[in-house]
Amino acid sequence: MGSLEIMENLKKHDKGNMLSLLKSFPRQFEEVMTIHADLPGMTPENITNIIIVGVGGSGIVGTLLKNYLADK
Repeated sequence: MGSLEIMENLKKHDKGNMLSLLKSFPRQFEEVMTIHADLPGMTPENITNIIIVGVGGSGIVGTLLKNYLADK
């Protein structure tokens, strides 16, 4: 099965469009930083830890983000 077939299969079963939500995570983070720019110390340079809490399926987001940010 090629990557195009895998993506088409994923789209067929991704009823909640979770893939697009995962892809948009960096933009969502930037939006939060803009919305809360007036909070003291709320700059990307001052953030040293991010905590994501979840169990089961919702915990996958934390694992994906940890792997994505591992080299950053």
